[in-house]
Amino acid sequence: MSAFSDDVSWEWSATWGSADWNWGYARGTAHDRAALLRSAVRSAEARSTWQAARAPVGELILGLALAVQRAENMGRPSPLSDAMAALAAGQYSDEGSACEALLAQMEVHDPSNARLAAIAAMPASEERRRTIVLAALDCVQFAERGM
Repeated sequence: MSAFSDDVSWEWSATWGSADWNWGYARGTAHDRAALLRSAVRSAEARSTWQAARAPVGELILGLALAVQRAENMGRPSPLSDAMAALAAGQYSDEGSACEALLAQMEVHDPSNARLAAIAAMPASEERRRTIVLAALDCVQFAERGM
């Protein structure tokens, strides 16, 4: 379940890889999509439902970026801050490289986590990327703390 209409593109070149994305500013595609996503997942129940649904990986990454941004703005450093800063700076060439960076940062933060070990053993696929971002959302307590 996506918080957006079916015609919204989550292609990397239309999001973090785009000059129109403009992350962190009051104008741009990121700002517009962030407002829609925040509206759709205001409650803890809505966030849990959204996480359990089959939202596009790009949409999940946006939710994660908003959660990390909010935590930092509230003075709660996130274990994923470095990966998210690199994402915002456009340092990843595609969705897969961004997800692998998230996994690596979570493994540094929690090296004995069996869930992360299982994810690392998964073959490269959209399901692996989705599973990585869902684990990252859990890592920042997205459902409980919001964005």
